[in-house]
Amino acid sequence: MTLPDTTLVGMAAVIGPLPAGDVPAAWYMSQNPEVLAQYDDYVYARECWNRIMADLLAYSKLPADIQFITLGQGFLKGLVPPAGAVKPPRWWRIEDKLLVPRKRTRAEKASEVNRLWSMLQAVPQPRLPGLPDTLWVGTTAYAPTVRKPGKAVLVFLARTPEQATQPFEVGHEWSRLKVSTFHLLRERQHAAEQVG
Repeated sequence: MTLPDTTLVGMAAVIGPLPAGDVPAAWYMSQNPEVLAQYDDYVYARECWNRIMADLLAYSKLPADIQFITLGQGFLKGLVPPAGAVKPPRWWRIEDKLLVPRKRTRAEKASEVNRLWSMLQAVPQPRLPGLPDTLWVGTTAYAPTVRKPGKAVLVFLARTPEQATQPFEVGHEWSRLKVSTFHLLRERQHAAEQVG
């Protein structure tokens, strides 16, 4: 993919505000219509999933900021018990140090906790055209961080594709950007924040 305007002002207008956090080892952007549409579909699916999770946590009287653990492909494994929790809430049990719904009795299987949990099993993932799901370095898997702060979808990697021990090849829908461009855009953003 070729970039429409490679000036710093043009890039800033397309990329939008950079998210806070560490500088990526590598990053990409796409304005491909398919990528943009699938990203919007992902955001909608994730917002729906988040609402169901919020309902489950409220029903179970668990903190709204509780962490959850997923397995490969975004399968929900369980919830991390809140710090200081002595016993699990009603309808829950501890398995492998995680909260999971009870399913021994007919009442437990038919509980509201299980009904909501069943709708949360697949955590929506940003599966985008031309973007591999994982960058492998040895036995460690790094999932790309995907954001859309402006008019383009951005992908941030914690490791470079050159460090990958299995091929990490993006499709023609994506343009790799220089890390120096990230630094320049971030400096520009900080300078604008100081003035404004």
